[in-house]
Amino acid sequence: MGAVATALVPLMTIRAQRRDAATEQRRSDTLGLLDALIRLLKARSIGDWQGAMHTHSEAVVALERLMLSAPRRDVEYLQSVTQFALESINDRTHPLMSAAGVEAMSQVLRRWCRGELNGVRIADAYGPALEAQLDLHERDPKQTTAD
Repeated sequence: MGAVATALVPLMTIRAQRRDAATEQRRSDTLGLLDALIRLLKARSIGDWQGAMHTHSEAVVALERLMLSAPRRDVEYLQSVTQFALESINDRTHPLMSAAGVEAMSQVLRRWCRGELNGVRIADAYGPALEAQLDLHERDPKQTTAD
């Protein structure tokens, strides 16, 4: 019995280290995506079109990196939520939706990275978060939230 345990401990340690590395990579990729989206929102709001085009490309690359490190079940939802956020940022007719969309996405992805969305799809968590952000912005457009 001791020999089996001795043989399995290194394998279990390697597997745990790989899982920890994958989790850290997912967190880093999530941060990269959120950073690119926030910079894109800023570039669009100040009218820096060249910066916005460059940052949009960075956001797409960051999304691809995140989708590569994400669990397969979450890839489609990450893509759809990010697509909505990108479209809202590019829609100049609803600036409130842009900020609320990025803030809601930030909240949902932070919860996702922490493992708080177990059993809940990212897109299903995004809807209520977006509604809450829109309500918050309608009451006080200068107010932001912290998770």
